[in-house]
Amino acid sequence: MNLAVRDIRRHMMRFLLTCVGLGMLLTVVMAMSGIYRGLVADSTRVINAVPVQLWIVEQNTRGPFAENSRLPEDLQYAIAAVRGVRQASPLSYQYVQIPHRGKPVRIMLIGYRLGGLGGPTNLVAGRPILKEHYEIVVDQKSGYSLGEIIHLGLENYTVVGLTKNMVSPSGDPVGYLSLLDAQTVQFQLDNDSVRNNRQRLTATYAPLTRMSSLLGERATR
Repeated sequence: MNLAVRDIRRHMMRFLLTCVGLGMLLTVVMAMSGIYRGLVADSTRVINAVPVQLWIVEQNTRGPFAENSRLPEDLQYAIAAVRGVRQASPLSYQYVQIPHRGKPVRIMLIGYRLGGLGGPTNLVAGRPILKEHYEIVVDQKSGYSLGEIIHLGLENYTVVGLTKNMVSPSGDPVGYLSLLDAQTVQFQLDNDSVRNNRQRLTATYAPLTRMSSLLGERATR
């Protein structure tokens, strides 16, 4: 120890630089560890919030988070009838981007059956969804407050509850809808799409209509 103290006194600047270097190295290691643990926690938060032991997804897909997976809704009854299954509940996941106070907000929408699995957790304000239609629960990170109206698709939804630290694997805030509303948002076409599809169908089947009318005229002759 005496020799070490004498060496430090003799090379004080080198000792200080070494301490600074080791301190910066430890800081970087701790920062990398914290960032990694934060990424893992965010990426698994939605999965861990659903108390399930088995996920049923479409064949040859990578599940509901990495790839689209669609199953018939009535499949839940067949799954629930399997021996050993306590409860089966359908869930839907989709991303939407909507304007809020002049800025775009990207939200991961989770549709769940009321009374089933996958509902909102970590509620810090308001209440969970009680009605099948026109109610939504969002995370505080989205910037919405209780009572605000969110326009999704062709309908308006009222914010009835707020969660905390519920984010998607990509870090976007999470919103909860009833399964019926989530399916409406996902599959309902807006007015422009309906008109475009009508024009496309009319243009596609117009030659067939003319041909059938000509054949009818010839048959009557």
